[in-house]
Amino acid sequence: MLQSRVKRVVWGAPNKQLGADGSWISILKSDTLKHPYHLSVNVSRNVLEEECSLLLRAFFTRRRAEQAEKSKQDGDGQDSR
Repeated sequence: MLQSRVKRVVWGAPNKQLGADGSWISILKSDTLKHPYHLSVNVSRNVLEEECSLLLRAFFTRRRAEQAEKSKQDGDGQDSR
């Protein structure tokens, strides 16, 4: 993001296990450490957090169900990766 000169980042649902910038680790905290060649990135966190969280959960629930169905159709019922 810094190399692409993104000026603003907006995110909704935190990922406590793997997320960055305030979910699990904060990498864009411009109030404590300034990058020498890049202006600070404006970050809006937890925007529509509940709605985003529900959408993400629904997406991954559906994806797991689709993968289980595909595995069942492949014959052996196991993941075919």
